[in-house]
Amino acid sequence: PPPNAAPLRPYPGGTPVSRPTSTLPAAAPNPAVAPVRPWERANGADPTIPPSSVVIEAIAPQVDGGRYPVKREVGDRLVVTADIFKDGHDKLAAILRYRARDETEWHETEMRFVDNDRWSGSFDLTENTRYHYAIQAFPDRFASWADGLAKKVEAGQEVGLELREGALVLEEALVRAQGADRRVLDAALAELAASSSQADKVAVVLSDEVAAAMGRCRSRAGAAESAVYEVVVDRV
Repeated sequence: PPPNAAPLRPYPGGTPVSRPTSTLPAAAPNPAVAPVRPWERANGADPTIPPSSVVIEAIAPQVDGGRYPVKREVGDRLVVTADIFKDGHDKLAAILRYRARDETEWHETEMRFVDNDRWSGSFDLTENTRYHYAIQAFPDRFASWADGLAKKVEAGQEVGLELREGALVLEEALVRAQGADRRVLDAALAELAASSSQADKVAVVLSDEVAAAMGRCRSRAGAAESAVYEVVVDRV
C-alpha cells in the first residue's frame, strides 16, 4: 500500500484494500477582532479590553431596527431615548453622539436619566441632509465615588480613605483635562494634599466646578456602544 495508507476491511472472500490518506495542518485560530468605533480610543476607553456589562436597548426613534432612516424636517429637534442599565450599583453616564453625513467629527451631548432605566438626549436638525446618531454608555467612576462620599458625610462617618480614593480618580482624569478643566482639577488636588480640614476637602471635591470638569474628561473605560442610526432631514 502507499505511504500513509489507511487499511480497510476486506470484502468477503477478497483481499484487504488500502486508501491513501492525507494529513492537513491544523488551521490557525482566528485572532479576536476588536471593534473599532470613532470614540473608542478616546477618554480612556481601550477597544482591546472587553466592555463591561452595560446594556443599551430599546433605542428610539428607529425604523425596522435601523434598516431604514427616520424622517424629520429642518428645524426639528430629534429626541433619542434608550433603556440603559448595568448589574450592580455603579452610576452610569450616557452620551448621545451625532454628526451630519458630510462631517467627520462627532458632536456629543449628555443624556439624562428619566426613570426606570430610561435615558433621553436630543439635538437640533439644522440642515437639509442626513444625520447619523449613536449612543455610548459607560460606568461613571467619579459619580459613583462622589455619591458614596456624600452619603458617608451625611451619616457623619470618617471619609479619609474615600478622599484618598477620590484623589486617584482626579489624577487619572488629568491626562485628558485641558485648559480650565485642568486648572480646576489641579486646584482640587492641591487642596486635598494641603488642607487639614476634612470638611474643606469634601467641599472642594464635591463642588459643581469639579463635577463639571470631570464630566468632560472622565474615563470611559468599559463603554458600550449602540449601532449607528440615520435620520433624513427634509426641507419644510
